Amino acid sequence: MLNAIKMVYTIARYYNTTERLTNLFTKMTNQMIINCKAYLLGDEHPDKLWETKPVVLVKKLRACLNLNEVYQEQYHFNRKKLLALPKGKQFDFSETQIFGRFDLFCRRVLKLVDMFSTVHQFESLAACRFDGMEQLVVSSRTIMEEFRNKRHDLLDFHNNRFDRDYVEFNVRIADLESALQQFINQSFESITSIESSLNLLKSYQSILQRESLKADLESKYTVIFHNYGVELTQIQDSYEKLKASPPLVRNLPP
Repeated sequence: MLNAIKMVYTIARYYNTTERLTNLFTKMTNQMIINCKAYLLGDEHPDKLWETKPVVLVKKLRACLNLNEVYQEQYHFNRKKLLALPKGKQFDFSETQIFGRFDLFCRRVLKLVDMFSTVHQFESLAACRFDGMEQLVVSSRTIMEEFRNKRHDLLDFHNNRFDRDYVEFNVRIADLESALQQFINQSFESITSIESSLNLLKSYQSILQRESLKADLESKYTVIFHNYGVELTQIQDSYEKLKASPPLVRNLPP
């Protein structure tokens, strides 16, 4: 499509001005935003986004981000091709005017990716039923419900009230994740088996989505393998101490 527009710009009489091509690009951008919203919502009200499975919704949101990225990549690709022909017309348009609204829309989409990844994370934790985590799960549901009850149109990227509430949402989630990190640390401290520690780590890694929690889990490998090294050293020391005269188990045949 971008290649066709480039040809129109260099050949056509009507669309041979910067103003007219900028207007055409802007209309294309606006239509892409409309199509993204239709892709996310279908014919449903924006409130229905909350009823979509978080994994499915996040995948669709990322597809919208990818569309904007590819759109701008193709624009710059064709712009560079024209630069190789310095005597011809160039893509000297206002990129802010062309892509500005799509970029604003995608900023909102990024926030929704973050928010619904968080929803998925705590729903998964609730499904796993870790002992002692009940209160954290209840708190997470309260935070989600209170945000949902504000009745924001999640795709209205001009609504600044959403952005203010999103900041508050993240503050509350950060506090909750601090408590979750403490719970995770305590759960590892109560396990003495290396194998059990690795299994628990694998369980958490399959659930936790937020970067701060994922980074903390990665650090657990260092602790686990340090403990593994200590255990091996203890076994080796015990072997060296007893190998010359190993203890005999009672009632074993000679």
